[in-house]
Amino acid sequence: MHFLMVLVIIALLAMAFVSASPLPHPSGEVIVIVNPKAPVDWCSTTSAA
Repeated sequence: MHFLMVLVIIALLAMAFVSASPLPHPSGEVIVIVNPKAPVDWCSTTSAA
């Protein structure tokens, strides 16, 4: 549960960084990089618990 809260905080920070970025291209790359990793980590932690 603690990991999930940290993941949400990281996601919010990433969204804030993307919205603050004036260039749409790098923000698109950030979204592509962050999104695939989150579900994999979440599934691995839930299966372990």
